[in-house]
Amino acid sequence: MSWRNTILAGWISCLALAGCLKQEDKTGEGPKTNILLVNAALDAAEVNLLLDGEPLSPADLAFGEASVEAENGYIKARPGIQTVGWKIGGETIINDKFLIWNPNSYYTVLHFDTAVNGFGRWTIIEDDPEFSDTLAKVRFINCVAGPDSLSLWLINSDDTLQVSNRRAFLEATGIIGTAFTTKVFPGTWRYELIDKNNAVLETAELLLTRGEVYSFIGIGETGSTGTKQPRTLVVRQKK
Repeated sequence: MSWRNTILAGWISCLALAGCLKQEDKTGEGPKTNILLVNAALDAAEVNLLLDGEPLSPADLAFGEASVEAENGYIKARPGIQTVGWKIGGETIINDKFLIWNPNSYYTVLHFDTAVNGFGRWTIIEDDPEFSDTLAKVRFINCVAGPDSLSLWLINSDDTLQVSNRRAFLEATGIIGTAFTTKVFPGTWRYELIDKNNAVLETAELLLTRGEVYSFIGIGETGSTGTKQPRTLVVRQKK
């Protein structure tokens, strides 16, 4: 199967070292790396990220699902240099590619775009959550395939916050604007996902908790209905 990847450029120079720097697996000891896995790829099979051949998520993820461990999108894993592969449906793909996962760091692995033979594109975002003791923080990533640019608003009885304004599809923009830059007072908010013509595509209420960060990830396809209709996947993330 042909599969494509997009990896943070700074890590590429580390790949040549991987053969001699494999680390002993000491599960439960020392600091961990934290990884969020999201399947936002249209027509995708169930997927899972494999680190040294072991699945990251307790369950394979269908389209529109994110990894969850103890109500937290981030899953703790052993840091260091590990082989990276994928479980795609019933098939396992490991091409002896290596990546470094730093201890006490946070990453989002996004599987997105339109899948071919069950698998699409993937990219890694190195997160900088900066957890706050008094506020929640949020971000918006547009994985809705197509030409539409989307906005996300948070609204309550006291305030209206613009999280993102006419953000284009991730495939068109690359890894930009993915930081948790919007600070939100804890409480119940209504979010609205809005297209470039100011039509509300989706709205719902949710509780935002202080000391946590949230990813609002637009999934689906421009102009589609049913399971592919543009909507928002909200992922709660905490330490």
